[in-house]
Amino acid sequence: MKIISKIALVCLLATVFSQMFAQNWSQKREVEMKIEGEPFNLAELGAVIVSDGETIKFLHVSDAAQRPAAYRDIDAKSDDEVLMMNGKRIRDTATLKKMYDELAIGDAVKIGVRRGEQMFILDFPKIDPKDAPKMMMRMVVDDGSGNTDEMTFGAEDIFPAMELQMLFTMEDGKLIARPTHEFKPGKINGLDIAEGDVITTINGKTIESLDDFREAYAAIAVGETVKLSADRNGKTVTSNFKKPEPVAGGGRMMIKRESN
Repeated sequence: MKIISKIALVCLLATVFSQMFAQNWSQKREVEMKIEGEPFNLAELGAVIVSDGETIKFLHVSDAAQRPAAYRDIDAKSDDEVLMMNGKRIRDTATLKKMYDELAIGDAVKIGVRRGEQMFILDFPKIDPKDAPKMMMRMVVDDGSGNTDEMTFGAEDIFPAMELQMLFTMEDGKLIARPTHEFKPGKINGLDIAEGDVITTINGKTIESLDDFREAYAAIAVGETVKLSADRNGKTVTSNFKKPEPVAGGGRMMIKRESN
């Protein structure tokens, strides 16, 4: 596996664990694709939806038998292209996530998809998170030098900030910094983050969830100051830096997924 420029190569192994079933789902499938932006976890189907910058599609959909009963008949498959949600054209996963998050539990989720020459609607109610299948993912970032980073976390618990050469993950209720191999200390003036730092605040806002961090970071314009406080082995470390331009191509990553 070889890294070209600022594109990170990521191997993603996904296994779905359902609270309602003792038996784990297993399936063999392998696919490579570039993704742009954040993957979106659709809990009802144990699914991961991604964008390659041109199309949005299901990268992974859990087996029907491993979904809650109300969602077993939903006809979604890996590689289905996502066109619309609740009547609105979807052009990126951030819009999809925002629209989904604004729905109340039980509200209708209507996703327009294309499969080959067919186009149809996936129609189902938004699930209560406590009833949703749980997906765990193992991500391996390889910089081509033979060294790799491996992380396991919930599918909904990762935020890639490729302009910082950084992944942020929620682990045991804490926001953890995971620099990629391309990260070089001092490359971004004022950014002092190390592997395993626990991010506690961003521009004075306390971080209690990944959404807190994601929304606060997104609200900061390029060129404006980002102030991060982090806990590093019991010591508070502060970073003050200008938010960089997004990586050319939208901060793309290459994902290779094998489910077994």
